[in-house]
Amino acid sequence: MGIKPLLTAPIVNTNLAPYLMKQMNLIEDSKRKEVLLQFGIPRVFLDAIDNIKTIDSKLTSCINYPKGAYYYLPKIANYSIYKGYNVVPICDSGQGDSFYLLLYNNTEQKIIYNEIEQDEIYANFGLNINAVITTILIEFYALMDDEEVEDRNKVLKKIADLGYELCVERKYSIKTMERIFQAEDNDEDRYNNSRKWFDKNILPLLK
Repeated sequence: MGIKPLLTAPIVNTNLAPYLMKQMNLIEDSKRKEVLLQFGIPRVFLDAIDNIKTIDSKLTSCINYPKGAYYYLPKIANYSIYKGYNVVPICDSGQGDSFYLLLYNNTEQKIIYNEIEQDEIYANFGLNINAVITTILIEFYALMDDEEVEDRNKVLKKIADLGYELCVERKYSIKTMERIFQAEDNDEDRYNNSRKWFDKNILPLLK
């Protein structure tokens, strides 16, 4: 279900002059969904972001409508990771101080994850929306309490149902979570160094 890159970027600005190419061009909120749809981001996923509380209130700790992105991005427009790109917020993550963004220009298109405090791309998903949504589901899983995660079959069903709501096939979600369980069982870094564990065990699953 991965998304194939477009041969050409959608035309939002008809004149990408050198001045613009040296800076970030933030696509306004009113055009956000239109542009994301042109890049193949599923409408189901975008609609889910608009109504995330109705799907599961705990998901709001993982993703939200990109109000934070539209507030903070103009303040950090000088970050080098944005320069030369049109920037389209997909959704906020966490408390609105980190984001999933679509970056594109005439030669490149990619979905990234980054935080306001660092001029750094934390994750580059290409145009693989399955990887983005699976990352969100993993974050949701990390928020589940001990009693919830004791019953792994129940966890698999819950994650699969949420994945379906966000436009990922249940089979894909279950397979990914099973591999995560296996990685958890075999690697103490899951608890001692969660970032190291994520980079080692989860990022390869998302490629």
